[in-house]
Amino acid sequence: MKIGIDARQMLDPADEKGGGVERYTFSLVTRLINNSDNKFVLFLKSGYQSLHLLRKNNTKIVFVKESRLPVLGNHLLFANILK
Repeated sequence: MKIGIDARQMLDPADEKGGGVERYTFSLVTRLINNSDNKFVLFLKSGYQSLHLLRKNNTKIVFVKESRLPVLGNHLLFANILK
């Protein structure tokens, strides 16, 4: 199965900025990609530094530019990327 994960708000261990949700998402994603036979597409914000923790044979990484207008970027532009 191919699974896409919107990980734009995921913790980047290189800069340690983030709270509970960001840390939980990072923990969940890393465990999923390390312990699954599924294929994953991770959508990350550009500038994510800890790629070495996410690069696996079953993982494709797609960088998403941040929009100046959050509503536009989070909904409309991101939907176009998914197509």
